[in-house]
Amino acid sequence: MIDMTLVDLSRLQFALTALYHFLFVPLTLGLSMILAIMGQRGPGSVVSGTAAPPPVTVPKRATTTPAPAGTTTPAPATTPATTTPQPPAPPKQ
Repeated sequence: MIDMTLVDLSRLQFALTALYHFLFVPLTLGLSMILAIMGQRGPGSVVSGTAAPPPVTVPKRATTTPAPAGTTTPAPATTPATTTPQPPAPPKQ
């Protein structure tokens, strides 16, 4: 005959599995609906009517030139040369 403790443990395992599925499935479905609704109303979405924040740009670091051999003071930092665009020359007549 089967021991009664084995049957009781099997029933306990089934009860815990059923309880887990009974709670977990509705919880995940409900949270997914909440996330979908909140995602539609965030900044930059079509529903909110506000523009998305501009992307963050990180400025480039200044480059340094290595110190000549035998010196202990570092060379000064240099920045890349920048040029401003010139307007086009007026046409000659």
